[in-house]
Amino acid sequence: MPILKNEEIQSFAQQVAEAISSVLDIDITIVDTDMTRIAGTGAYYKDVNTILPESYTFQKVLSSGKKCFISNPGNSETCKNCIKKDICQEKATMLIPVTVDGETVAAIGLLALTAEHANKVLNNYEKYLNYMEKMSDLLAAKIKNEIMIKQILLLAQNLSAITEAYTDGIISINSNRVVTHFNRHAEIILGIRADSILNKNYEDKVTCDSITKALETGVPLDSVHSIFKTIDRKIPVILTIQPIKYNHITQGIVCFFQELNTTRKKFESFTLANTRYTFDYIKGDSYSIQKVKDLAKTISPSDSTVLLLGESGTGKELFARAIHSSSKRSHMPFVTINCSAIPDTLLESELFGYEGGSFTGANKNGKPGKFELAHKGTLFLDEIGDMPLSLQPKILRVLQEKVIERVGGTSSIPIDVRIIAATHRNLPELIKKNLFRQDLYYRINVIPINLPPLRQREEDIIPLSRYFLKKYANLLSKDISDFEQDTIIKLINYHWPGNVRELENAIEYAVNIETGHFISPFNLPELILSSQSHVNNESKDVSHEEPVPILDSSLKIAINESERQQIINALSIYGYSTKGKKKAAEYLGIGLSTLYRKIKELNINFNPEGIS
Repeated sequence: MPILKNEEIQSFAQQVAEAISSVLDIDITIVDTDMTRIAGTGAYYKDVNTILPESYTFQKVLSSGKKCFISNPGNSETCKNCIKKDICQEKATMLIPVTVDGETVAAIGLLALTAEHANKVLNNYEKYLNYMEKMSDLLAAKIKNEIMIKQILLLAQNLSAITEAYTDGIISINSNRVVTHFNRHAEIILGIRADSILNKNYEDKVTCDSITKALETGVPLDSVHSIFKTIDRKIPVILTIQPIKYNHITQGIVCFFQELNTTRKKFESFTLANTRYTFDYIKGDSYSIQKVKDLAKTISPSDSTVLLLGESGTGKELFARAIHSSSKRSHMPFVTINCSAIPDTLLESELFGYEGGSFTGANKNGKPGKFELAHKGTLFLDEIGDMPLSLQPKILRVLQEKVIERVGGTSSIPIDVRIIAATHRNLPELIKKNLFRQDLYYRINVIPINLPPLRQREEDIIPLSRYFLKKYANLLSKDISDFEQDTIIKLINYHWPGNVRELENAIEYAVNIETGHFISPFNLPELILSSQSHVNNESKDVSHEEPVPILDSSLKIAINESERQQIINALSIYGYSTKGKKKAAEYLGIGLSTLYRKIKELNINFNPEGIS
């Protein structure tokens, strides 16, 4: 048994041998199942860690698990196969098996090397046998204990490896509220280092009503919404708590949790992969978003390459999916790849696939790439502006020749794929810096579509907010019907650098925090609360308004007809509603009241067909 090679076990076996020898005044040796002498006294001490021939009588005891006594070694029937029976120095031998859970793991040998010692053994056989058996039990107990410790340590290591690999945050807390385990994902989600919270009261670093309740009541919780509060953050989570009980008394809990935002993203990722999105999923009634949707609908049936341009969070992937769903390829695959999320060294094989054995760790059967998977369908190259320069010529070749070649391959594979690319980067600027190929830019920029940021479609902010409110109120089973008026003002005045994605996250956060029926402004994310409102053009003192250069010239020096035409153009762009007029006034660089006055002065009339 390998455990006997353990330094602590062998040391204990030596102590047992020396204890027996000191009491009985006879040499002792202990042999394991590999026929290795793991302990010895007197003449046998120098031979510790040597291997005995299998013909030795020890082998029979280890095989049978039965004790053995030889009063005349060398001449006994038991010794007939021993290679040293003719030169045996022993005068009497007593061998006792060491048994752990029914398995013989070693044998203790009492070896009398003189006639005097042999007589002592013969005259005190029962006493010596009883003593040897008790010492065998002592050694067996030690070995069993070490085996159990090893198993417990192995189990603990396995559990630790499992919890560290688990994608949930995991915290275990004992009945004294002391943290006993805190995995890597718990560190990431809560922003707390494990070494700063382990073996300490969890409330020193974080509070959670659900954990406190579970420790007090011992009642398990399954997939409930809760909030972790750290020194500077509130983190909405979905958690499951399992109490640990002994004799019906709660000894502690294990808490599994995921950040709610992460859970939502996983759900949406699954939904995106399994839902045929149409343009109806793109919310917003503003002129700017409707104009973009109309353009995207118009070009959807085409096979031409589309380049979606816009800031992060403006919905580029949603547009790409809607274009695909409205195209003649809608029944074929829609495959996505984020060019900025995959290391440069792996991106090529992800896009083009590879042949078996192309590189270390490669699947022996090879693997198709995204282009092959998207055959007859659509490939969405997200964040193409971050694609490595070295890979761009290969993308250009695909667009030009409609063939690919796997990494490590020698043959060309024809593919039929429509490309929709997207980026938030300024590609002409990247071209100037030699970070993006000009010829590739011309190939992907066949149909450019610019998605407006949320701050340019202000009239969509509240409808979108109410859409997300309804969505998350249903998801989180919250009875929240609307926003307080001050909340609406905060939402409208915020500049939304993260666009629709940031708006959705903000509403999700607020729904989690809100306890009433209306979203209070104080339950919006801190970033929104602390930001300064935009200057409202309506609040300007028109009498002190400075001229702003617009279009061909400023309003102050433009002749009436030119001024009239520019106002008509602005209203054509932004619409004729109150909000449209407000945006038109901002565009023209005048106050809203000034715009109304100019409309009246310049006799700009409205009719169903437009403006005259």
